[in-house]
Amino acid sequence: MEDITQSYRVIAAEVTGFDLFPKVSLFEHGHVLDYEIEQEQKLDFDRKLMMYTTSVSVINKTNNENLLYFKTTCLFELKVFEQHITILPERTFQITPGVRDSMSKIAVGITRGLMCARLEGTYIANAMLPLLPFEY
Repeated sequence: MEDITQSYRVIAAEVTGFDLFPKVSLFEHGHVLDYEIEQEQKLDFDRKLMMYTTSVSVINKTNNENLLYFKTTCLFELKVFEQHITILPERTFQITPGVRDSMSKIAVGITRGLMCARLEGTYIANAMLPLLPFEY
C-alpha cells in the first residue's frame, strides 16, 4: 500500500494573520470555547506548488465573544506533479483526493503547532485545541 505522504513535501509555512482580542470576561474551570475553521487550496500553476491557507477563529461559546483569529499559509511541493494534479480548462485543477486530504491534515497540524507557539503566555494558551472530524 502506497504511503501518500511520500508524494509531497512541505516547503514553507508561515503565520499570515494573528489577532488576539482582549479578554472581556473571566474563564471558569470547564469553560467551553467554540471555533470555526476554513481552508482554501490554490495551485501555483507556474511553480507547480499547492498552497493551503487555514483560518481559525476561536469564540467564547457563552457570549459569542471573539477571542482569536489565526491564519497560516503552507506550501507543498508535489514530487510527481502530473501524477496527482490534472489541469482543467480556465486555470482550474483537480487533485487526487488522497493527496488533497493528506495535505489538508498536515496544514491543519502545522496551523495547530504555530498557534501553540504564538499563544504561549497568553490568556488563551491553556485552552483545549479543537479536534476536527478526521482526527477522531
